Amino acid sequence: MQRSSDENPEYGAPMPAGLRDTRAPKPLGINRRELLTRLIGLPLLGATAGCATSADARYATQFWDEEVQLADGRIFWIEQGRGFSNLSSLATGIERELTVTLASLKFFLPGISSTVIGWSDRFKPLILNVHDGKLYVGGHPFLGRHYTGFGVPRSGWVVQRYVPHSKTWERIPASHTPEPIRDTNLLMADAPKASLTVMTLATKTSKNFNGGPGWDAYNRRLDPKRLENQSKGYREADLAD
Repeated sequence: MQRSSDENPEYGAPMPAGLRDTRAPKPLGINRRELLTRLIGLPLLGATAGCATSADARYATQFWDEEVQLADGRIFWIEQGRGFSNLSSLATGIERELTVTLASLKFFLPGISSTVIGWSDRFKPLILNVHDGKLYVGGHPFLGRHYTGFGVPRSGWVVQRYVPHSKTWERIPASHTPEPIRDTNLLMADAPKASLTVMTLATKTSKNFNGGPGWDAYNRRLDPKRLENQSKGYREADLAD
């Protein structure tokens, strides 16, 4: 079938008028199978990524394309991924609702890397931005055990900076995040409904998502001086920046 000129042949979703599609052809950085493997922590044999697997129904993944605007005004597309675990069944065998425990990003961003950049970790990414030619990602740990695993961050935020020469991410103190890029620019919800596979800027900033009244300042902007509720039971000396 003939595709229209404004449709990305790799993604199959029409591009908003006037915006350049910077998504690179798939497969990119971290694919669905790799995310599910990291989620389970064991090799997968014959499992199907992108849904609950036949190997173990306690795990599932979800992906969507999201339009992102940087602090310098540039707009580009990323693929967001989520890994879900049925934590209750791991301990008790009782089937309960799946919980988000892993996130992934993959994208192509000229000026930062000539190849696709991939990222995955145990926190929900809320900030993906560039300052002085350096790329940052920041967000909130998904679970209490992840929060303590990150050293009990005082503000509740975990921030990482991309290292181009090694294609890795390094943890930095939240207070070292440049002030101009501390505002959230990624989806604040854990994940959209599964049927929503393309998240435009207009949709993301609408009242149904980031523009809704239910999101507080903790979700909307990184404040390194803020004391996260989970941090209040710890001594100041035991908290990480």
